[in-house]
Amino acid sequence: MTALFRQPLGLPIPHTALIVERKDQFAATLGRFVQENFLNADVLAERIRSAGLVPRLAAWLTDGRNAARFAGQAADLAVSGGRARSATRTCSACSPPS
Repeated sequence: MTALFRQPLGLPIPHTALIVERKDQFAATLGRFVQENFLNADVLAERIRSAGLVPRLAAWLTDGRNAARFAGQAADLAVSGGRARSATRTCSACSPPS
């Protein structure tokens, strides 16, 4: 295992320190693998579709408590012209208990 990362005893033995010597090649190969297998349009579309975001959002909005909170925030944005009124304003659900 040591031979993968360095040359044992500092000797220039062939096929040692492979990870150090080829780290850029390994990084490029791993990057291509992730891009082709996880970040391509077909895979992402299927993951988004299988997450059921629309039904989950609809269920969240039909919950009376969430719908009222969302409507209030939407009204605040409409009044402010779509801009947040204050950068320091926090969500009451996110605030620590007093």
